Amino acid sequence: MGKLREQMKADLELTGFSPKTQKIYLGQVRSFALYFKKSPEQLGERD
Repeated sequence: MGKLREQMKADLELTGFSPKTQKIYLGQVRSFALYFKKSPEQLGERD
């Protein structure tokens, strides 16, 4: 999830999200990945 995380962080910074919001969003994506035991890049509509 490294590349995806870095891209998401860059996108959040470019759109002006605060560091705290970035941290929360990235944490939620991490929780999502842990729940499904897959990278978000590997998830499909059926998951």
